[in-house]
Amino acid sequence: MAHEPIQPSFNWTQFKTTHRVHYDRFLPSDSEIFDTLLFDEKNFLCETCRFNVVLQIHQERVTPQINPASRSNLLHGVFRDVILRENMAKEMRISILDLATIKLAWLVNSLREWVPVNEIQDANGALIYRKL
Repeated sequence: MAHEPIQPSFNWTQFKTTHRVHYDRFLPSDSEIFDTLLFDEKNFLCETCRFNVVLQIHQERVTPQINPASRSNLLHGVFRDVILRENMAKEMRISILDLATIKLAWLVNSLREWVPVNEIQDANGALIYRKL
């Protein structure tokens, strides 16, 4: 998980682009860490540096909600749109605190589709989630 919130950057985070400085600064420096989970200034989950996120909370699969009225730090994602359109998940505002209740987690994108997440650590390395 990121050590600080990703800042709103409407011009860059809403569109897939090669201009990725807003993500690159959060890329893990440790080769053992696959990606970094990003959150906004209100502690709501956004995405990772390279993927959208799907979590199973209770019995539902959910993905962070995009709020078009705000300067959301969340790329729509082609595969994320497929997942929503085919009712494989629904949008929901997901707080960092909700991570304590997840049953399963995936990173999703159109290249790799569903990538299971084995564990999530906070910025200090403390375990938040581990796949059973």
